Amino acid sequence: HLKINVDHAGFVVDYTPKGDWHFWIADEQDIPSKITHPYFESVWANQFNEAKEKGIDLFTTNLNFEEKNKFYNELLSYVPGLPEASKDFYLNCPGLAATTVLFDNVSLYIENFSGIPYSDEENNTLMRFGKVFQQTYTRFLDLQKAEEQAREAQIEATLERVRSKALAMYNTNDLSQTVSTFFKELKSLNVLPWRCGVGQINEKTKTTFLTTTSNTINGESFEVSGTLQQEGHPVLDDIFEHWKMQKEYYPVLHGDDIRKYYAIIKPQIAYPKYPLDAVQYGHFIFVKEGFVFAWTENKLSEEELGIFRRFASVLSLTYRRYLDLNEAEEQNRIIQADNERKTKELEEARQLQLSMLPKKLPKLPNLDIAVYMKTATEV
Repeated sequence: HLKINVDHAGFVVDYTPKGDWHFWIADEQDIPSKITHPYFESVWANQFNEAKEKGIDLFTTNLNFEEKNKFYNELLSYVPGLPEASKDFYLNCPGLAATTVLFDNVSLYIENFSGIPYSDEENNTLMRFGKVFQQTYTRFLDLQKAEEQAREAQIEATLERVRSKALAMYNTNDLSQTVSTFFKELKSLNVLPWRCGVGQINEKTKTTFLTTTSNTINGESFEVSGTLQQEGHPVLDDIFEHWKMQKEYYPVLHGDDIRKYYAIIKPQIAYPKYPLDAVQYGHFIFVKEGFVFAWTENKLSEEELGIFRRFASVLSLTYRRYLDLNEAEEQNRIIQADNERKTKELEEARQLQLSMLPKKLPKLPNLDIAVYMKTATEV
């Protein structure tokens, strides 16, 4: 509408000196709308860095045919899949003229490939557009920060529900309920698990006692636990080895490998059937006693992996509480058994003492006989 000759326009965000470039682009060619590529030396990059250092808010760039092609040959090497027709357009144009305006959070630029520099009036117009972009992008950053804060609050709420469930554990049977809460909260954050849980490894027997919540093909969830021999499949062997190294492990199962894996596991633990055409992504975080794990439908992003690590941290504390409860229950069983043994022995001693007494007192003339005996209650 303003009749400014523009073949290519875009803006730069997240600038760091000599760091990766992050561009949003508008272009009639088939170039992607968003590009990130490594820093490389060029006339434009040097001008940009200098302007940032000196606080200059506008600079112009003029490249002849050879200079423009040197720049674009390097640039287009970081744009895979670009059609040859688009490459030919950039490389056959006579030159490049560009104006770039710089602000705190965003920088806006326009280019034409006729090589004709923009007038002062056109540059002033671009500056006005740039100020609007700066305001818009600042608003975008504010909204992004608010979304991140809301997301963080949601994550903290889910972690607190798992943590509260863990603190409410009174016996070892409550562990499965805590794992079930873990499963539900992962789903609430759109981390979709096939199953998740905790495992306690016995190094001597190379076995793991698993407490899990699993998903069926129909989307139903149920709790299952049991002891698994940690060998017989490369993934099982690797889980054991990574536990010894205390190093995170991320296996992937698909196709026939899923069938082989579950052919070994199902005779030991009653997991449901899983589709063979799906891919399962494993995520194992190890602690001294064993591990926290999840098998998911999709590979976790870095953000989702960070969430999983935070859940794993909470669940590792949960599992230690479970082990403490398990030890306390075992101690109680030992004490109870010992008390029962003592009670039995005391009863046997009482019966022995009673058996030593006559059934009837002797009757003698001119003599009254009375007796009293109290058996021991403790030795």
